[in-house]
Amino acid sequence: MADTLIKVDLSQSAYENDMIHNRWHPDIPMVATVKPGDEFIVECYDWTGGFIKNDESATDVRDIDLSIVHFLSGPIEIEGAEPGDLLVVDFLDIGAFPHNAWGFNGFFSKIISITWWFSVGFKAITASAQNFRTLVATGSTLTGTSLKTL
Repeated sequence: MADTLIKVDLSQSAYENDMIHNRWHPDIPMVATVKPGDEFIVECYDWTGGFIKNDESATDVRDIDLSIVHFLSGPIEIEGAEPGDLLVVDFLDIGAFPHNAWGFNGFFSKIISITWWFSVGFKAITASAQNFRTLVATGSTLTGTSLKTL
């Protein structure tokens, strides 16, 4: 079995995990090193760092601070790789945690300021949760509706 290089605890804030960052920058130190050809596991938070909850509410979608999202695992150093090298990465498996097999989407209907990228106000907010076991999206905002997903 492959070693898990980066672990996450979904009950813990992404900010408390020193193997998680939210931008690519050369000053962010490597958190792990692998050799070419190594197989390993990297656990990840969702792009919100766990801010969105599976609780049938859209308030977290409404209240998320879009200036701080995009949580990333890593960075991981590849021994022998140099800046500018082309890396080939084979994903052998991708999936949700068995104890947390759900996903979400949020629909933002916003008024956008010309001088600022992020919204100055929300007109409408809705959210739905997806159960990965049944592949059906459901939610209180999808009253009377279920969406089959891939």
